[in-house]
Amino acid sequence: MRHELLNVLQGMAGVTRQLQLSGLTSEQKMWLEAMQRSVDQADYLVRAAAPWEKGGVAESGPSRRFNGKVLLEQALLAHMNAAREKGLSLKLSGAPGLPIRWRGDACLVRQLLDNLLGNAVKFTTRGEVRLSARLERDATVVLTVADTGPGIPEPERELVFRARERGSGGRDQPGCGLGLWLSRRIATRLGGEICCHAAPGGGAEFSVSLPGLAGSGSCDQSW
Repeated sequence: MRHELLNVLQGMAGVTRQLQLSGLTSEQKMWLEAMQRSVDQADYLVRAAAPWEKGGVAESGPSRRFNGKVLLEQALLAHMNAAREKGLSLKLSGAPGLPIRWRGDACLVRQLLDNLLGNAVKFTTRGEVRLSARLERDATVVLTVADTGPGIPEPERELVFRARERGSGGRDQPGCGLGLWLSRRIATRLGGEICCHAAPGGGAEFSVSLPGLAGSGSCDQSW
C-alpha cells in the first residue's frame, strides 16, 4: 500500500510544482485538473486499503464509462515534472480508430499506468518515454509504455514480475520491487495480461492487453 501511495503522491507533488511555475490561467487549470485527478486516485487507494491487505490488489470496482484519452493524458501529466527534471520527453499516441469512450474500472487502469510510467521515468536517463494505445479485436485495448533506458535482458523479463525482484539493472535504484508485481496482478484482475519486450531501438517495452475496455466506444468518437 505504501508503494502505491508513494506513486500517486509523487505525481501530486510534481504537478503542484508545475502549477506554481505556470503563467497562463488556462495552463494553471490544466495542471490543477491533473492534480485533482491524482487526489482522487489517492482517495481510491486509501479506501481500498483493507482489501489490499488480504489479496494484494483491490477488487475491481463497478464497470463505468470514462474518457480513455483523458485518463491517459492525466496519467502522463502526473509524471511530467519527474521526466523534465531528468531531461526526458513524455509522448502520447493513439492509433487511428481507437474509441475514446471506454468502459471498466478507470482507477485500476490509472493505477497500472502510474506503475509503468513511474518505472520508465525512474530507469531512463536520457531520451523519452512513450505511452501508446491501440485497438485490437473484441474491443481489446492494448496500452504500451516504452522507454529508451537500459532495457531488461530476455532471461529477466518474467523475473521482474515477481514480488521484490528488481532485475540486474534496477538493484541500485530506490524502491521495493513491487511495481511490476502489482501491475501484473492488476492486469489479471481486469481480465487482461501484461508482458515485457525489448523496445525498438533499445530500452524496455511493457504492453497491457485489456479485453472489452473499448466495448462502449463508437466510431464517431475515435482518437
